[in-house]
Amino acid sequence: MADPIACEAVLRAHPDVADAAVLGAGVLEDGAVAVVVPVDYAAGPDLALHIAAELGPEAVPAAIALFPDIPRGEGGRPDVAGIRERLASWPAVYRFEAPRTDAERRLADLWCRVLERPWIGVHDDFIEAGGDSVTAAVIVTELAAELGSEVALGDLFELATIAELARRTAPGHG
Repeated sequence: MADPIACEAVLRAHPDVADAAVLGAGVLEDGAVAVVVPVDYAAGPDLALHIAAELGPEAVPAAIALFPDIPRGEGGRPDVAGIRERLASWPAVYRFEAPRTDAERRLADLWCRVLERPWIGVHDDFIEAGGDSVTAAVIVTELAAELGSEVALGDLFELATIAELARRTAPGHG
């Protein structure tokens, strides 16, 4: 994580963000966390992509949590203990994870090409990443042509992530 202050400024400039705070390593074991209050709706992958476009991929925090408000303490500063407590059970926490296997990398390359994204994590949701029925049809067709994998259109929506799709299309799955 580069500069938390710069990252926070980039998040606050996003049209879907009402408020944001970025806390350095120490809140989470695996790195910095961005706490975001969306205007109406915001998706973690979109926010990560926004940060990466402005500051580079190394500036994306280990997690992006979507909260209805930011717990604050003295002087309006983010309450680290309150944030840590909420993160322990909060369902809307986005964590980027790069492809780990050859199958995940091939699928990620395909999704990036079809969805016109510079990168995608293995747990990013297909719909939240910009997928729809048209791009799903393209992906299913290209999976069959390029990788020899037979995947039904509905599977792409049901499995929804590269990690799940790679697991389903792995040799010997059945």
